[in-house]
Amino acid sequence: MAVCLLAVTAAVAADESPAVEITVPSGAVRVGDRVPVRVAARGGEDLLWGELNIGDGSEKSWAVVEGPRELAGARPPVWELVLAPMAVGEVAVPAVSAVVRDASGETRNVMAVDLPTVNVASVLPIDEEAQPAPLRGPIGVSGFPWEWVVPLAVPILGLVTVLVWWGRRRRGFG
Repeated sequence: MAVCLLAVTAAVAADESPAVEITVPSGAVRVGDRVPVRVAARGGEDLLWGELNIGDGSEKSWAVVEGPRELAGARPPVWELVLAPMAVGEVAVPAVSAVVRDASGETRNVMAVDLPTVNVASVLPIDEEAQPAPLRGPIGVSGFPWEWVVPLAVPILGLVTVLVWWGRRRRGFG
């Protein structure tokens, strides 16, 4: 009976197709905030999972800040990454895929089917019109350049000393 139950469990696990599941924190974030994202491989525990790929490059509403990095000891693997939203509104997480190799050596691409969305708010105030911050002056340009006084004083004092010495020497010979 126990052997039969193990065989049924193994058959169900073998039929379970691999998938990629994305988890994002709930709640609103602002443009440019760091959003931790967890991507978990589901099903196919006997499969060999490759690295995680984020988007196809055409997605401009997210920037990858960190990762993805695989968590040690997780079977099937779990990856963590940090994204930053670059658009306002309900923004879907970029497409995520992973390459999977089965026992026969055949590879296939597994993509996340249900992409979660994140509510992204603007960093600008809603009620009033935002004014840009005034520009600051360039660094080191305000006032007299005191940092050049000592480096220039040394050669000038040396030149004056040589000229005075040379002038006194010439008067002594003339």
